[in-house]
Parts: sequence; structure tokens; C-alpha cells
Amino acid sequence: MLELVSDSAQAPASGALRCRPAGRETRELTFVLPGRLVELDLVSTVPGMFRACGMVISRAGQTVPTGEVVLRHPEGQCVGELDSHGGFRVEDVPAGPLSVVLRTARSGCAVADWLVC
Repeated sequence: MLELVSDSAQAPASGALRCRPAGRETRELTFVLPGRLVELDLVSTVPGMFRACGMVISRAGQTVPTGEVVLRHPEGQCVGELDSHGGFRVEDVPAGPLSVVLRTARSGCAVADWLVC
């Protein structure tokens, strides 16, 4: 299971904003699972839509996983493939209920509880 451990909507901004265009609202989320950390930024692009970008980071010197980050929403899902550095980007994520899924070739799936964005 992916556990949400940090949400900028629940805490003061850290000042370390990634992929944030000027004047756009960003929500920063951090999820953990054994051996991995998933950093995710949701950037408002147009009313009711987000761009998601982030990284899957090793917590114990493991290699970057091959796989994808899936953002599930009531109408379906959006998928971002992990690049060679563990980064991903997903366009046109609808606002509303959202669940994050990390799918890797070695570890299978890790799923987070639903949240509202």
C-alpha cells in the first residue's frame, strides 16, 4: 500500500516547488511504501484540470524501477510512464476524487487511498 505521509493542503508550504509555472496553484503529495518514495505535484492548468508530475525515489539505494504511475479518477485513469530517472508526467488529470497507483515490473502494484484534489 502507498501511504500518504505529506500533503501541502494540510501543512504550510515548504517553499520547494517543482514543475510550478508562475501564478499556478500546486499541491504537493508524498507517498511511501517499503523501499520507495513517490513525490507528486498536482499543478492546476485550467479550471477543473491538473498536470501531475513527480518522481519515484529509492529509499535504500535500489535501482530506479521500470513501470508507471496511474492516477485513478471516477471517469477512468491517467497513466505516466517512469523515465530512466524515475520521473513521470501526466496531463489532463480531472479535479475531484483521485487515487494513486504505482505499478512496477518487480514489485507489482501499490495503491493509495482516495483523496480529493
